[in-house]
Amino acid sequence: MSNSMRGAYYRALKEAGVEFTKHFREYSTDELKAGYDKLVAEGIAPDLTEKKSKPQEQAMWEQPRAEVSSDQYANDALARQFEEMGMSGGPTGRPADPVRPQPRISPAPVQQSRRTPQVRNPIDISKPELAGQRMNTHAPDEPLYVDDNGVAWFQREVRKPAFPKPRGRRVLQYVEHGTRTETVKNGDYLESFEISDERQPGRTSEVKITLPSYQTGIYKDPRLPFKVHVYNEQRGFDLFDVWDYFGGETLTPSECKRVYISNDLCYDIRSVINTIEAEYRQLKLQRRI
Repeated sequence: MSNSMRGAYYRALKEAGVEFTKHFREYSTDELKAGYDKLVAEGIAPDLTEKKSKPQEQAMWEQPRAEVSSDQYANDALARQFEEMGMSGGPTGRPADPVRPQPRISPAPVQQSRRTPQVRNPIDISKPELAGQRMNTHAPDEPLYVDDNGVAWFQREVRKPAFPKPRGRRVLQYVEHGTRTETVKNGDYLESFEISDERQPGRTSEVKITLPSYQTGIYKDPRLPFKVHVYNEQRGFDLFDVWDYFGGETLTPSECKRVYISNDLCYDIRSVINTIEAEYRQLKLQRRI
């Protein structure tokens, strides 16, 4: 049977006062038809009608409800049969009251600010997902924090978001006094240039720098000899730390492979460790250590 017949059976049972314990979509057409046939057998089944239009429903609401005697539906056995079918209560003794639609009230629009969160200098970021915390705020060898495992983090790893998000912004303030033109004659040449005019009253100006959406993490693990760059589960040794250990770029063995961790050029951890261990074994065999 079509879905329209299932809806007709459902509306007929609801009009007869049957209380449903499940949603309309959970009933099959055969279940609703079986319930309607029971009403037909009792002689109290309403007519199967199509879904009424809005003017017809309005007219039905305006008409007074007809009084129905309670003894017409006094049949406990019929009610128990409806409960077994998942329709609790059975006929209640009068047609179900039509549900009056409530006026739809639109929620007040939420005013969202379009301003990008600004960060003053020195930068103050409370959320770890914002990049740029180490830039111009800490020295290169000054860690931001040390975690519970003793790992010193110099730069927090921030992965690029999968959807557009507002970026942080660093705001630098400075005092501007304007400029004045100075002219200098050097032989046959006349040179003019602009310099800051300290004689004029100063005014505060701002420089806004948008922070990147992601950044590579940098940390120093006490179990490893060099700083580690990490991004998206990929790791590599710091390029300059490896150069300092071997004595420069030209003295770094070719067995040490270079890799990119995000935008940072680094050395592959496994190849560097294998090279250091091979050199150590060679020195041991030569009894130089």
